Amino acid sequence: MPNTPLNNLDSDASSSGKEIIVFDTLTIISLLLLVACLLPAYLGTHIQRCKTWYGLLVSWIIYSLSYTLLLGQQRGPGEHVNGVCIFQASIIYAAPVIGAFGAACYIIEVYLMMSISINPDSESEKATSLWGPTRRKTQILILLPGFLFFLITLETILGLLLNALLAVSSVTWIIQSRKKGNSSHASEFYDTKAIIRSIISTTVALLAALVALALQGILFYRNIKLKSSSILPVSPNHFGPSIFIRMAFFTTMLLFGIAIGIYSFNVKSFPLNWSVLLPAAPVLVALAFGTQKQIVRSWMCHREK
Repeated sequence: MPNTPLNNLDSDASSSGKEIIVFDTLTIISLLLLVACLLPAYLGTHIQRCKTWYGLLVSWIIYSLSYTLLLGQQRGPGEHVNGVCIFQASIIYAAPVIGAFGAACYIIEVYLMMSISINPDSESEKATSLWGPTRRKTQILILLPGFLFFLITLETILGLLLNALLAVSSVTWIIQSRKKGNSSHASEFYDTKAIIRSIISTTVALLAALVALALQGILFYRNIKLKSSSILPVSPNHFGPSIFIRMAFFTTMLLFGIAIGIYSFNVKSFPLNWSVLLPAAPVLVALAFGTQKQIVRSWMCHREK
């Protein structure tokens, strides 16, 4: 199993057992909330969202699903198949990347839509191709998170397999570790480079998101000045301050999560009460976007029916 904070515990069994239950519960809750946020927009005709919005939620659903691979396997020695362990590790290391890039790509597309709507020359084809979300730009923003997820997963699998082969004999190695009372987790094939790639990729994505958010802030300020002159090029129904606040909120939480992740992978003992924040990130995403009026009304109307 991957070398996550839940597998490096120095706490007593009763304490770790309770917090593992919290970890697993948050993982399941995050998955349910994200699906509940996605379904009304996907199935309903009255809720319109851009494609990267769907990409954002799908990215975090994949993130949550990656942690479901750990359910029931966080504690104690046991029988673990090498291939399953390596697959778990590769998915876990790639999960933060698809989540971060899904968020960044959504924020970038919102900025592109805002910039073209505020631009006085937005009607011209040249301005649209330069500032607006063209089909090519949108396709790149949609495909990029999944492509990087696949790439890092593949690289991690190859790296872990290579590490296992370099250990003279992976089978002998694992048998010896079991005789010593250790489990055959993928942390024994642990690939430090995979973690470094994941952290760097996630950091790059969030830096891009922060730049896009800063540019959005400038556009909001510019729009306020335009409103004072009775010029309203931006519809508040689509680009009101609430969407900016939502994106800024969960981006800040993701930055906090990266800091926790970097710390957890660089210490031998990690306080488990902090590790439960790992599955909390998608919960924050679901709450940030699932509490929008149209989605809440959709569920309320469905309940009344």
